[in-house]
Amino acid sequence: MYDAYSRTQEVRALSEIVGRAGLTGIDLKYLDSGDIFENQFLKQSNDENRSLEETLSRAWDVLSTLPEGELTKIKEKNVRQYYKGTK
Repeated sequence: MYDAYSRTQEVRALSEIVGRAGLTGIDLKYLDSGDIFENQFLKQSNDENRSLEETLSRAWDVLSTLPEGELTKIKEKNVRQYYKGTK
């Protein structure tokens, strides 16, 4: 997730230079993934008590917004088991 979010930040910086229209389709997916990461994974109210299972499920929700081929730093068996996107 750290790697994907790092790429999101790079794409955000690039979009400030070339604009959204100058980005590739995969760049746009990273922008969307970054927004989902911030809004559904990082943001947590003070009284919200997520279990480890819920946290991992949300992580896979975020990662599954990216094409499966972009998840190169995750073991293939884990991708096969938990990836929720289009295969």
